[in-house]
Amino acid sequence: MNYTYRQLLNALLELSEEELDMTATIHDVEPDAYYPITATDKTVEADVLDSDHPIIIINDPLNYQSRRETTEKATIALQAEQEMADEADKYNPEGEWF
Repeated sequence: MNYTYRQLLNALLELSEEELDMTATIHDVEPDAYYPITATDKTVEADVLDSDHPIIIINDPLNYQSRRETTEKATIALQAEQEMADEADKYNPEGEWF
């Protein structure tokens, strides 16, 4: 069974005040390893998840948020470039050079 975020919230609401102040930790059963949660966010683009899907991040030595901001800036720049190209096509629909 996969947990929904609602089920996770209900489990978190059962924790004591002391437990809520502890480091949030993921247990990966197969290698019997424990990982601290380093961030939460939503996906920008992913092959297996829809955009804006909430995610919990572990093993993030390179700062996920910083990488996401860089990706978002690059996406905005590409969109602006495409909009400029589309606008130019309106004035030169045949693609001819002047």
